[in-house]
Amino acid sequence: MIWVRRNVGNTDRIFRAIIGAFLVWFGMIGLKGLEANVVGLLIAVPAMYLIGTAYTGKCLLFRMFKVHSLSKMECSMYGKPRYRKRRRQLEHAVQAH
Repeated sequence: MIWVRRNVGNTDRIFRAIIGAFLVWFGMIGLKGLEANVVGLLIAVPAMYLIGTAYTGKCLLFRMFKVHSLSKMECSMYGKPRYRKRRRQLEHAVQAH
């Protein structure tokens, strides 16, 4: 299992939780996703990712794009996320020397 350092800030987590909860409710109840409406499910299921990232404070998409939403204070508390260089970049650096 890959350990991911926290990369979602508190403000971002609050917005993700609120928007995710609304989209799940809208998809399941408003668009009748509970009755197997495809459009409702297509909205509700990805919204659960927002709720999951709000809960854990870790977003794999942020990691993939090497960004974070931590404030300066949160970086000092939890540590700034460090992203490894890709293997090709490392191999190119080794060959250059």
